[in-house]
Amino acid sequence: MASGIVASKAKSEKIATYISRLISYNSIPAVRTENDSLRVVDNLVRRELDKLSENKEYKEALQVLEELRKPVLDSISNTIKTVLVDFLPSIKSVTVRAYDRRNYRIRPYESSISINDGQNTDLEDRLFR
Repeated sequence: MASGIVASKAKSEKIATYISRLISYNSIPAVRTENDSLRVVDNLVRRELDKLSENKEYKEALQVLEELRKPVLDSISNTIKTVLVDFLPSIKSVTVRAYDRRNYRIRPYESSISINDGQNTDLEDRLFR
């Protein structure tokens, strides 16, 4: 009798594990703000769009976007360097990078600026030292 209980419990655990892999859990609070609702939708969209990361056409399209952005970002980098060198002559280079953001309603890109004055450092790190 005890062996039947043990076998049943082992099968139940296997079944529960199998089912839990198939279920996608989303917690939706009873009271939610606009931001809470948007976060739930954003997570759903992000999870589904992440599947595109393995798609060959998607990867090729991202490469095309990168190639189109590069000269624009290089021009911005050179403009910033030209202005900064007047104040900080030790600056050797400035690099502006833009990262795609998933939440295009707020800002389509997140950017960062690196300044090389012998040591390449993100501007954000320089500001908070």
